[in-house]
Amino acid sequence: MEIFTKYTKSALKKRQPIYATLELTQNCNFSCMHCYLGLPETNRKDENIDLSTEEWKKIIDKVAATGIFFVVLTGGEVFLRSDALELIEYIVNKGLIVSVFSNGSFITHDIALKLKKMKIFCIAYSLHSPTPEIQDKISGTDGSYDKILSAIKISKEVGLHTILKASIGKINLHQIDELIKFADDMDVPLELGFMTLADRFGNVPLDFQITDRKELSPVIKKVMNYNKNNQAQEACKSMDPVFKDNFRCSGLFTAFCVESDGFITPCPGIDYKVGSLLIEDFDDIWYNDKAMAFACRKMPEMCAGCEIEDICSPCPAYSLNTVGDFNKTQDFICNLNKELHYVHKKLKKQD
Repeated sequence: MEIFTKYTKSALKKRQPIYATLELTQNCNFSCMHCYLGLPETNRKDENIDLSTEEWKKIIDKVAATGIFFVVLTGGEVFLRSDALELIEYIVNKGLIVSVFSNGSFITHDIALKLKKMKIFCIAYSLHSPTPEIQDKISGTDGSYDKILSAIKISKEVGLHTILKASIGKINLHQIDELIKFADDMDVPLELGFMTLADRFGNVPLDFQITDRKELSPVIKKVMNYNKNNQAQEACKSMDPVFKDNFRCSGLFTAFCVESDGFITPCPGIDYKVGSLLIEDFDDIWYNDKAMAFACRKMPEMCAGCEIEDICSPCPAYSLNTVGDFNKTQDFICNLNKELHYVHKKLKKQD
C-alpha cells in the first residue's frame, strides 16, 4: 500500500492516468429518470451502435498500456453485450483491477460464478429504493426491484464481492435510513450519492434532482456521515486513489472514460470527446490541445474570492452539459460544494 500511495502521488504530479471507465455499450433495458446518457428510447436497445469485440480489444490494449491500475466497466447495461464476459476476462488478464457496474437484470448463477473465477474486484448494482414501487419508478422499468434483489442474492451466494449504489433524489430522500437498513440486512456494502448530473444533452432531471439548499443540506449531512466509515466508501477509496479531502475533478488528469464509440472523454457524464482510440494512439490524445484545455482549466472568474475557492472544483460535466462551457459554474453546483465543505469540516472535527 505504501508503494501504491507513492505511485499515486507521483501520478498526480505528472498527470498520469491510473483509473479508466469503459462504457462498453449505451444500450440499456432500463430508463432511469436520472440517467446522464439521456438517450431516446430508440437508441437504448440498438445493438448496431456498439463497437465489435475486436474493436474493444484493440482499445483495451491501448488503455492497459497507459499504466493504469483500475478499470470500471459500465453502460448502458454491460450484460446486454453477448461478449461481456469475454471482454471482462480479456481486461482481467491484462492484470488490471476490474469493477463492473450493472442493473442486475441479466445476472445468472453461471455469470456470477464466472465473474468470481475471473477475480474481478467487485460488481456494483444500482438500487435506489428498498421498496419495489419507488425503485421501479426511478428505473422506469416494472420488475427492476425483483431483478436487482435476485442479482444480489446470486452474487452473494457465489462469494462475489457485491456493492450497492444508490442515488438520492426528491423521490427517495425520505428512504435513506431504509436503504441503509436494507443493505445491512442483506450484508452488502452501500454507497450513497446525491450528485445528479444533467444528461449529455443538457437536460436536468428536475423530477429527481434536489435543488433546494434547505432540502439538500440534511441529505448531504446524512449521506456523508454514513459514507464516512462504511465498507463501500472504503472500497471506493481503494478503487479510486484520487479520493482526497477536497472535491477536485480528476477527469483527463488521473482518470478518463472511453465511450461506447471509442472516444475518450473526461468522465461518463460529459460528452467532451478529445480523440478516438480506434484511430489514434493514447498519448496523442492525452496531450492534444483539447485534452490539455480541460485538464489544465482554471477556476471560473465568478469563483474568485469565494471562501472555498482553494479546495473547490465546479463540476465541469454539469457546466458543459447545461451552459455549454466547462469553465463556468451554476448556483446549484456552488450551493452543493459549499454544503459539502461545511459538512466535511464538521465530520473531520468529530474524528
